[in-house]
Amino acid sequence: MKHRIQRAWRALCASLSYLNGGAAYAHYCRHLRTHHDDAPPLSRADFFRQEQQRRWNGVRRCC
Repeated sequence: MKHRIQRAWRALCASLSYLNGGAAYAHYCRHLRTHHDDAPPLSRADFFRQEQQRRWNGVRRCC
């Protein structure tokens, strides 16, 4: 029973991390360390702001 609760808790945390952008930031940090280890990483706030601009600046439709 304890293991099922732990698994459910981990799944919930992973889902929330995905929804709030935490997983994207972690992926960005891993990529930066692997391919661009000399570049300093963006802060979470700057990363989020840059991603929002990237996603929504190109939208040119109303619906």
